[in-house]
Amino acid sequence: MLINVDLDVLQRYLNPNKQKLLSKGITSIRSRVENLSNINPSINHETLSTAIINEFLNTYKGYECIVKEYTELDMRNIPEVKKIYDEITSWEWIYQKTPDFTNEMETRFDWGVVDLMFEVKGGKFSE
Repeated sequence: MLINVDLDVLQRYLNPNKQKLLSKGITSIRSRVENLSNINPSINHETLSTAIINEFLNTYKGYECIVKEYTELDMRNIPEVKKIYDEITSWEWIYQKTPDFTNEMETRFDWGVVDLMFEVKGGKFSE
């Protein structure tokens, strides 16, 4: 969810599947993205987080729901949380290191896109 992002910059970094865009009649990813602050100028990280938590609690009322807020210090000092924090702040997670491949095949179906990337060595699939 985007609160206030420079959409011109965002468009340079998003590389959606062109077949998918064409099948939906969409000319650009920018036409499908909106800052929440344009819809509600008073929205910020805190108000959005509170609204998400409240909606979750409303959806699952009747169940025991424990809301726990972790600080950055918590994320560094609680081993289980640190492991997840380290993973989602890593370069690989953020920028998705793409495995090496020599061939790619892509096909669009009504239910989605299948994109196969594979490495061929000596005429045989190696990965």
